[in-house]
Amino acid sequence: MESQTGDHFIKVALPYQAKVLVKEGEKVEAGTVLAKVRREDFIEVDLPSLLRVSSKKVSHCLEVSLGQEVSCGQVLARKKRLFGKKTVISPVAGKAESLSEERGILKLKVLGGEEMILAPVSGYIDRIEREFLTLKFSAQVFVGKMAFGKDAWGELSLFGGEFFSLSLETKGKVLLMDLLTPVLLAKMEALGAAGVVCQSGKVDSYRDLEMGVIVADEEEYKQISDLVGKKVQILVAEKKLIVSK
Repeated sequence: MESQTGDHFIKVALPYQAKVLVKEGEKVEAGTVLAKVRREDFIEVDLPSLLRVSSKKVSHCLEVSLGQEVSCGQVLARKKRLFGKKTVISPVAGKAESLSEERGILKLKVLGGEEMILAPVSGYIDRIEREFLTLKFSAQVFVGKMAFGKDAWGELSLFGGEFFSLSLETKGKVLLMDLLTPVLLAKMEALGAAGVVCQSGKVDSYRDLEMGVIVADEEEYKQISDLVGKKVQILVAEKKLIVSK
């Protein structure tokens, strides 16, 4: 590997309808909230079955308007009977989204919590586009002997040396290890590890991976060992390991 230092760029995906909280040129620290998005879900209420009416008569039983916000326990529909009334209440807080005329199904939109999109490293907002923003940051770049699998991003973590040292804390990490074996690789993939930096291993059999693997030479491997705890990115096509400053 050859080491170089300079500016590097990473794209951070923006979910649909995300609200961006930063501006181009703004300096951000690792962990800064770049954008947030409110997650939504939908549930269906089978009014014909619950009220025991035909789908054509459901609209006459509605107690809420489409687009109206409803609270948990609020009456959604009511059917008058000879002795009393039959009602359907909302199982959740949300909004009356739509009513199927054919099936009589009322769809409720449930508002979930907000998801935060955080800056993975400290740097500057270089560009903001519809589906992603580009973050510029200072990095040390190593060019490996070979790489395969998929591009990966995560915290560089030192492998403990024992098979049983792999745990749920492995998830999302890029593990640094001397020798990569098929058994270790299988367990790391199962635990959701992001990638591996190694010196050697039976690498020819590791082509189809859901994680990134990059092979370093002995000298540069020692340099990388001093960078444990840093955020790193594996770029497979370019055979590069990007280490944030």
